[in-house]
Amino acid sequence: MARTERTPRWYRNAGIITVGLMAYGILSHNWTFTLAIGLAAGWYFLHRNVKPRDHHIEISTNGFTLDESFTAWADCMGFVLRRFRTHSELTLLKKRGSDHTILTGSINPMHLRETLSPLVPERSDMQERLIDTLVRTLKL
Repeated sequence: MARTERTPRWYRNAGIITVGLMAYGILSHNWTFTLAIGLAAGWYFLHRNVKPRDHHIEISTNGFTLDESFTAWADCMGFVLRRFRTHSELTLLKKRGSDHTILTGSINPMHLRETLSPLVPERSDMQERLIDTLVRTLKL
């Protein structure tokens, strides 16, 4: 997926919201909130041009290898394939530890489904987490 190009309008609106939230925190004497908003804005400013690194994934009948780290299918609960307007993503759900979400790029999602279905169950009933929806919607 290509990087989201943000317009000057996006930065202006984000700045207005940030200043407004920090002003609210100051006026309500909620210093922790003010500090958290300021740190989040600073972190975003410092990391806005960092390109995500590419990952290598291999899928086999025994499991999958992501950046030289192997996970057996027995350690997985299933997979979720989500299609959006601009891209598709595959989430491999693990029984323990964090799940792996991978942007599929030019790979056909139907081909992924056909490949993974015999190996691990598809969990099409799972909804996207609220934080993931917010990040995608706000193009963070």
